[in-house]
Parts: sequence; C-alpha cells; structure tokens
Amino acid sequence: MKKSTPKKSYHYLVEQIQQKIMDNELKFGDKLPPEREMSEIYNISRNSVREALRSLEVLGLVECRHGEGNFITNRLDGCVVNALSALFVLNKGSIKDLLQMRRSIELGSLRNIIERNSKKDARTLREIIEAYENGAGVEAYLELDERFHKTIINLSGNTLYGIIFDMLSALILPDMRREVKISVEADANKNLYAEHLALLKAIEDGDLKRADEILTRHLLLDYKNFVESAPPAGADLPFRQSRGQI
Repeated sequence: MKKSTPKKSYHYLVEQIQQKIMDNELKFGDKLPPEREMSEIYNISRNSVREALRSLEVLGLVECRHGEGNFITNRLDGCVVNALSALFVLNKGSIKDLLQMRRSIELGSLRNIIERNSKKDARTLREIIEAYENGAGVEAYLELDERFHKTIINLSGNTLYGIIFDMLSALILPDMRREVKISVEADANKNLYAEHLALLKAIEDGDLKRADEILTRHLLLDYKNFVESAPPAGADLPFRQSRGQI
C-alpha cells in the first residue's frame, strides 16, 4: 500500500479499504498489514486504525483472527439483510410489498433454472418434495417449504436474489409460521405438496408460463392467509392472477 494523504478520521481508512475492495486490489482472504504499519501508511493513530477495523468487522468486510491478524472476508449477507430489514420497517413496508418482491425474484430464479435446463437442479428440488412424505407437524412442513423456495433462489445462481430473499424470509417468517400452522391443522399440507410438485413439473417441462401461474396462485393464497380478512379485489392485491404474460 502506498502512503496516502493524512486524514485524522478513522473513516478515511474505512473508505480506503472499501475502495481497494471495489478496485479488486483487496480480495477475499487477503491479510491486511499490521496495525502499526497501517498507522504509518495512513498517518493516523493506532487507536483510529483499531476503530476502523472494528467498523469494517461490523460491516462484514474484515475478520479479526487472534494471533494471526486481520483478513478480508465476505460476511456481508447478515449485515445487508439486517440493514434492509430495518429500512423496510422504518419506511412502513407492507406484506404486499414483500410478496411482490418475492414473486419478482422467485420468477427470475425460475427463469434461470428453466433456461439452464439441468437435471441436477430438478433432482435437488424433487428430493425436498419427497421429504414431505416423512414430515410431520408444523415445524417440519415449515422447514420443507422454506427449503424448497430457498433452493429455487440458490439454484438461480444470482447472489443478490439470495440476499434479498433472506431479508424477505426474516420479515415474513413469523406470519409464515402462523400460516403453515393453519394449513397443517386443516390438512392443507397435501395442497402444499401438490403445488410444489406442480411447480417442479413445470420446471422439468421448461414451461415458464405455467410455473408463473402456479407461483402466483401460491403467493396470492399466502397473502390472503397473512391478512385478517380477505383482501379487496383489484388494486389492493399484491399482484393479479397470472394470465401467462411473463
């Protein structure tokens, strides 16, 4: 690292490390110079260096390994999810907003999976569906439903889809637990199994139009279960029943 213009704030060092990551000068696993060396390079106190490293650690960009030093890491997921979740709540976001976003990223994931046309992807999803036969109780069905949809997102190959889906899951999960509890008590888990199976069949057939119809129907049912009474028709729905236009 070259010697830089002095700056008294630890923010400067945080900005420099972030910029070096963006410029690909620092990569995952790279070890940062010792505190004393960084203090000399950036002409700031060692206390400021420590404060900057603590901030970078909170951001998920740096990992401190005792006895080894400080390393660039990529533990951003949890930080980003927490920040986005807080912003969503502070801006009074709604369940409708969450389900609209979920439909967008899950449909995008389905498109990627269908275009890739991998038998391995279909096999992975089928293994989860087959586990329904051995599942019992609210927690088991909730875990399988979460795993099925999360796997669709993971198979998309899109990192941002995964981060956003984790945020959506964190915000929706309490209501999801209530919904699945109601479904299991009503023996509706068979319908959940059938919906997932139908979605897998659409994926195997390469039919994005049908996959969208199944996903939309599934999420509209979720929305009706989330609210205390059925939502009004029309604009108040998170989205209209799919007509096959992707």
